[in-house]
Amino acid sequence: MCKLAPFLNFKNVVDLGCGPGLYAERLALKNYNITALDFSENSIDYAKREAKANNLVVDYRHQNYLTWQETERYDLALLIYCDYVALNVEDRKRLLKNILSSLKS
Repeated sequence: MCKLAPFLNFKNVVDLGCGPGLYAERLALKNYNITALDFSENSIDYAKREAKANNLVVDYRHQNYLTWQETERYDLALLIYCDYVALNVEDRKRLLKNILSSLKS
């Protein structure tokens, strides 16, 4: 990730559908500022416990990324696994619009 998205250019990252925080933790270890969302409360609770145990700072949120909205806050957005293809066309459009508006210009 450091070569693909260098920290100096991509410091603020949002991880959508973060699950138990596998990628969020790895990025936090590299000093990226991470916001991580998932609709699974169990996954977020687990991720928070792991981050605390490993002394990592990650802004974990129990939230649906289809209703999440932020404006020009992030340098990079991650959506890993098959979340996108599982969505219907309208939800895909909504998600992409949310991601686009969350990225800095």
